Amino acid sequence: MNISFKQVIAPLCFGLILTTSDFCFSQTSVVTAGIYGFSRISAPVGGRVIAPVFVKNSVYSGAVPVSGSTFLAAGIASNSLSPSSFTDRPNAPRYYVEITSGSFAGNIYDVAGNDTNGITVYGLPSALNGQSNITIAVRPHFTLGDLASASSGLIPYSDALSLYQTNSGQSTYIYSGTGVVDGNNATADQIVLYPGSGALLNNSGNASFTFSGLVKTNQTVVPIYAGVTLVAPIDPTGTTTINSENLAAILQPYVDAVSLVTTDGSLGTTPFYSDGTQLLNQNYSPLDPSVAPIVSSGNGFFINTTQNRLWTNASAVSSY
Repeated sequence: MNISFKQVIAPLCFGLILTTSDFCFSQTSVVTAGIYGFSRISAPVGGRVIAPVFVKNSVYSGAVPVSGSTFLAAGIASNSLSPSSFTDRPNAPRYYVEITSGSFAGNIYDVAGNDTNGITVYGLPSALNGQSNITIAVRPHFTLGDLASASSGLIPYSDALSLYQTNSGQSTYIYSGTGVVDGNNATADQIVLYPGSGALLNNSGNASFTFSGLVKTNQTVVPIYAGVTLVAPIDPTGTTTINSENLAAILQPYVDAVSLVTTDGSLGTTPFYSDGTQLLNQNYSPLDPSVAPIVSSGNGFFINTTQNRLWTNASAVSSY
């Protein structure tokens, strides 16, 4: 696999070889400068975790002041970022705001609405009220409909995608051939797959997913809920080991577990624990970095924890 970088402002190219399948990216300028790429992920019969390894390009970015729950970003068409208004799926968030620097970097907030003077979001911490020059990026959400569109080889009304949500809630959706539907055969294309999360695929034939988009170059903060949460690094390189994923500190020592899912179709898992500072293997011995498994591109892990926590997914590519 060859990865190439193209610098827009200078005729300079770099080449790099990495051990991950079918991944390449280049820096271009579309709406905002960044690294863009594609990645093809195989899904053998049986299933695996499937997670997007890129984010969508921002529709707005800049440094803005905050008033209450509103980022005072001017010049955006009124209601252009509002949640969906379809009668069968009202108020599904279509966009999110991510803070891209400072102490809140990587935190993500669903857009509740906007006018020409600002973007109002859900759940913004009160500590941000009144602050100025908060750098943000506004992006469209990645949805289950996008996941279906990226697929090849899925079998309609046979293959399924499951999400693990608040309070260990599990929701399963069926591939319909054109998108995904819920148990009542109602469209579920609008269901959001938040950055840093993934879906558990059960497939009866070999399939693949081809993702494209923007390589994320800053950290992502991902909520972990008491019970079981399925999370996935936003990492198109697939070269980071499990003990380099910032997991040890968020696990209650010797109680909580993180379980890496296999990618061979068996849906097997390998559990790891923590002593508070480092990951432990299945025998509760420190995990030797030389044998720590790699979290391949598009894969993820279950976190079983007794308390709500926040996991910080460090960027796989921090500069270019």
